[in-house]
Amino acid sequence: EQRALQSSLERVVRAVVHEPAILARGRVVGSSTVTRYELLERIGAGRMAEIFRGKAVAAGGFEKPVAIKRILPHLCQDQRFVRLLIAEAKILSLLRQRNIVQIFDVGLGEDQQYFLVMEFVDGVDLGAIQGALEQRRRRLPLDLVLFIGAELCDALEYAHHAKAPDGTVMRLVHRD
Repeated sequence: EQRALQSSLERVVRAVVHEPAILARGRVVGSSTVTRYELLERIGAGRMAEIFRGKAVAAGGFEKPVAIKRILPHLCQDQRFVRLLIAEAKILSLLRQRNIVQIFDVGLGEDQQYFLVMEFVDGVDLGAIQGALEQRRRRLPLDLVLFIGAELCDALEYAHHAKAPDGTVMRLVHRD
């Protein structure tokens, strides 16, 4: 059943989101380097941070796709935001669930900006799919909406009941 839903989602993506402008994730940022990580493309931004598609670069030509979250430039010297980013990293490092990305690293770049390195999940932005469907006065099929909602609820339920290293329930609540 999950394969059928995945196949259905892929058909919707191919049928609705075939324009390059919709598939584009953001602006290319050149070859900026954050320590041993290379920023390739900005794929999103919020009030506190921006997210980049990047890659980890290591000895012997090793490369691994990653997502890099960096505090926005105008906030990077504010210690409150630095503490929030580090707290987020600590919490994420405790979570292991299929719908929650893994965190690999926390650091301070050569540009003095703090960053998190996380698992990169390749795919199409659900907001872009929804926008393209709305322009065509269409909707995402109900079975896909229910599947996505159930997966989201599964991750939120896991996070809410996750335990700290001392065994106490953390009672996490997602606020974005």
